[in-house]
Amino acid sequence: MKQVVRFIWLIAALVLTLSCDHKELLYDVDWTVALNVNFDWSKAPTANPEGMSVYMFDLDKPGTRPERYDLIGKNGGRIKIVPGNYSFVCINNDVENILFRNDRSFDDYSIYTRNITMESGMNINSRFSTLTRAELPSADDKFIMSPDSCWTGTVRNVEVVKDEPDRSITFVPEISVVTIDVIITDALNIRYSTEFGGTLDNMSSSFRLSDRTVGTTPVYYSFPIYSDGGSTLTSSFTVFGYDPVTMRNHSLTVYAKLPDGREWSKKFDVTDQILNAPDQKHIVIRLSGLEVPKPIVNGSGFRPKVDDWLTKEIEVTM
Repeated sequence: MKQVVRFIWLIAALVLTLSCDHKELLYDVDWTVALNVNFDWSKAPTANPEGMSVYMFDLDKPGTRPERYDLIGKNGGRIKIVPGNYSFVCINNDVENILFRNDRSFDDYSIYTRNITMESGMNINSRFSTLTRAELPSADDKFIMSPDSCWTGTVRNVEVVKDEPDRSITFVPEISVVTIDVIITDALNIRYSTEFGGTLDNMSSSFRLSDRTVGTTPVYYSFPIYSDGGSTLTSSFTVFGYDPVTMRNHSLTVYAKLPDGREWSKKFDVTDQILNAPDQKHIVIRLSGLEVPKPIVNGSGFRPKVDDWLTKEIEVTM
């Protein structure tokens, strides 16, 4: 009897097995789509970045951070993404000082740089402790590092579908920082000092990538100034720009550390030169007539000069 029951159970199991609808297992399914990324450099023909980064914001998942793809060179390439709706941001990836914030929103995605001290930006070994408070920025004023040269662009509202072959997007990158050249001519007594620096106030602290607007928080930039040893001082540095509505006044201050230990500064109003510059991406500030104090040595403003030693042999009789 037990053998009959066991046989019946075996028959039932065989019937169930034969009646099952088995589906094949799927392995290595590729749900991504190839997307060609192109760069049109017509608005920045001289740009030559080592590579470009593409940040992909998924519009179907608002509030999520973007995925990043790095491409070698400036000519573009191919990336793979999941079908969906996206907006894209690009920026050259050979930058060192650039930081990102508001990375959960395409509209607010911005670049900025870290805070620094005034002296570190000027590369001067001094705390300027002998200057009066009126000659120095306020303790509440913020200095930030100059940004790297960077080129950015956007592509908005792209629908990527599975069955569309050879889909492409094209960025048109533009320079996203402002270069400022400072040229001071006919300067007096600059040969007495080898340490010069400067500050520029009321500039912007950030740059928003989606609409290419600058932040409205005013900051200072500090920068080194170089002497030709004669009568000319020069500098060149980058900033994020300025807000023409809220930032209407700009001062440039030159600082020097003198050989006798004194510290000196001179402030210039450069508002007109900045606001009326013909090229707002490359502003040239020209100043003249700067007079640096002579160092005080032995109670005078002159440096004593000692002639070379003269050698005279004297015969000594022993």
